[in-house]
Amino acid sequence: MAPIGLSSRAPFAFSPDQRKKAIDGGKKPRGTDITKTAAASMRRIVFPTFRTVDEERHHMRQRLAAAFRVWAEHGFDSGNAGHATFRDPEFADCYWVNPIGVHFSNITAGDLCMLNQAGEMIVGNRPVLSATFAIHGGIYRTSPHIRAAVHTHSDNGVAFSALGKVLEPISQDACAFYQRQALFDQYEGPVLDVSEGEIYGKIINEKRARLVILQNHGLLAVGETVDEMAYNFIFADKCCKVQMLAEAAGKTIKLPHEVAVQTGQLFNPKFMWVQFQPLYYRLLNRDPSFLSEDESKGLDFMANIPARIAFGRKESGSPRHSGHGTTMQAKPNL
Repeated sequence: MAPIGLSSRAPFAFSPDQRKKAIDGGKKPRGTDITKTAAASMRRIVFPTFRTVDEERHHMRQRLAAAFRVWAEHGFDSGNAGHATFRDPEFADCYWVNPIGVHFSNITAGDLCMLNQAGEMIVGNRPVLSATFAIHGGIYRTSPHIRAAVHTHSDNGVAFSALGKVLEPISQDACAFYQRQALFDQYEGPVLDVSEGEIYGKIINEKRARLVILQNHGLLAVGETVDEMAYNFIFADKCCKVQMLAEAAGKTIKLPHEVAVQTGQLFNPKFMWVQFQPLYYRLLNRDPSFLSEDESKGLDFMANIPARIAFGRKESGSPRHSGHGTTMQAKPNL
């Protein structure tokens, strides 16, 4: 009988090769450069590959649904005021997005809708936010290298955005955004003008930004993969919180420029992609319902709303913006 608390399986045993490495490693002099070993370890991690574009799309839809679930755990949901997208791997002018009325914690792959640059809904039958078309459509038109984007009103992000500045290199983590971020300081109301999304895209290109701080509004994070984008937002929100806590306590000490640049290089797209994996697999092991191709339940109140996108129009003599998170004058699903 196995001792209490121990498995009945055979105990772990080292292989001869493992034993040799364990012994030989202790004989190497201190100060041995381990960067090559670390780099070799990262090279062993590879991005998923796909046999068909349909497989890739399927993967991205599941990853975006998972991202919403993870963001919900972090408290990033804010009613309907939050949206994330990825560029379709086959139709580069189209993108997938979450619909109105589904809480981040309930989103499934089957809930996601696909829009084109004309604002027409290609896949799905639920309304989406006007800001989705204005922000994400503009980014994808102007930033071909960006494949995923998210904007939502997290508490830390909104609070930090009111300070009118970018993240400073006060920690190792904050270096992930050093010279990879920008501040947009021209808030004029909820975004319904497609030209504003194009401005965001141009800022992203000019600053090589993975983060745009929308003053008095919140955070916008982008990435080359859904996973990178998802973790960029989580990491940025954390850095906002840390900086506000540090500044509230006293004067902060900033890292030298050279150190911040060198440290920031570690946080490349692959590294940020890797950081999301534990969160993804934790969710997968606990509640894999996000993989479902079925739409979420609990949306009966929207049953009679036509399949269209909530698309605000700028009328002559009317304010530039007229609302956020609500169904505005709509463009029908042509």
